[in-house]
Amino acid sequence: MLEGLKLLSTVIPIVISVAAFVFSMFTWRDRKLNDKRDLFLRMHERLIDLDLQQGRRILARINSPEEARDLIEDHPDDYELVSRTLSMLDVAALYVEQGYIDKSLFMQEWGTVYSALKQCVETLIAQRSDRPYYTWSWPHFQAMAIEAQKTVPPQTNHA
Repeated sequence: MLEGLKLLSTVIPIVISVAAFVFSMFTWRDRKLNDKRDLFLRMHERLIDLDLQQGRRILARINSPEEARDLIEDHPDDYELVSRTLSMLDVAALYVEQGYIDKSLFMQEWGTVYSALKQCVETLIAQRSDRPYYTWSWPHFQAMAIEAQKTVPPQTNHA
């Protein structure tokens, strides 16, 4: 009887500790999912800001090397807005790439934008290539755009 009580007094704390550990794992997992959701919502809110919408509209109008060159050389304020927009899209793609934001959710919401802007961005980058002070090529945006075109058909007016 005494040995049974000793065994029980040893087992009960172990069971409680295991239960606490399992509960903390579920809490951690839930917090991680909530953090991903919250980051997605913050990123989404930033990407729909009026200045970034304007930057996407300007970027979507680049259909030729001449239009890209005109933007770079003759419209510095618009180019700055496009650059800021692409930088934000690039950071969003980096967050997805690193797993900070759920990829399928992000692609469902923003995949058409990346797909639609891919060619415009490539045209813009090509026109910047001979200017040594324009070295950034938004690599995460480009990778996401390639993937988006595989899964999401490009559409117009989604920029």
